Amino acid sequence: MYAVIKTGGKQYRVSPGDRLRVESLKVDEGQSIEFDQVLMVGDGSDITIGDPLVSQAVVVGKVVSHGRGKKVKIVKFRRRKHHRKQAGHRQNYTELEIVSVNGSTAGATTKTSPQQAATPSNDSAPAASLPPLKFLDAPNGEADDLKKILGIGPVLEEKLHGMGIYHFSQIAEFTDADIQNINTHLNFPGRIERDEWIPQAKELMQGGEGRKLKYLDGPEGEADDLKLISGVGPVLEGKLNDMGIYHFWQIGKFVQKDIDLVNDAMSFPGRIERDEWIAQAQNLAQGGDPK
Repeated sequence: MYAVIKTGGKQYRVSPGDRLRVESLKVDEGQSIEFDQVLMVGDGSDITIGDPLVSQAVVVGKVVSHGRGKKVKIVKFRRRKHHRKQAGHRQNYTELEIVSVNGSTAGATTKTSPQQAATPSNDSAPAASLPPLKFLDAPNGEADDLKKILGIGPVLEEKLHGMGIYHFSQIAEFTDADIQNINTHLNFPGRIERDEWIPQAKELMQGGEGRKLKYLDGPEGEADDLKLISGVGPVLEGKLNDMGIYHFWQIGKFVQKDIDLVNDAMSFPGRIERDEWIAQAQNLAQGGDPK
């Protein structure tokens, strides 16, 4: 028997007898701890998926030790700016031994699926290592352009294809269980609901053009030189302008939803955060010097 549990903002696939390291827990060594955030329980071909949690499911673990991981070096460097900072970080962790899953212990006899047999009993893998869902083996006819759904870029479209999702009609018929499963496998919880994929898919099925990412139809006054933001060149500036982004104040007001949508539309995940566009834009909007 195995389960998928959530702790410290991460998900882990565990079985009785497994040892794993999780984010630091305030529990003394030798003490037991119960995990009630159980997202999935499996016993061979019998699988129960939570909505979002499996009712009354409990995983019991024993704290083996506390420690700190290997040092990770953090380097912050800006080319041609004579700027370089370096730091180190060692993450605290708690090492656990899984005692039981829903009362089943390591010595209990359970059905074993081929997937479980291929996974070593002492190797705890994240939930994403479970077999992906498969809606279709191939598109029924010509596949729809899922990128027309605001919030889906080339990377996500490819991942959806890998799960057998090729058509607007499939997304339009997502159930709560489908959404939970896809969130788990693609590791972007809340994205489907936040970006309203289902209403968009229904609109596209009816011949709509889809929702365009358009902040402004034209600049309010004179457009700012977005190339003053470190990390934005002529090509990216042109793409931002096409999306209706012309001013520092627009980028300075980005929230997480804006970051996700712009990342998807421009296919460069992490660029906005990594180059600190928002902080730079806020500085430039207030008349500060470019970095």
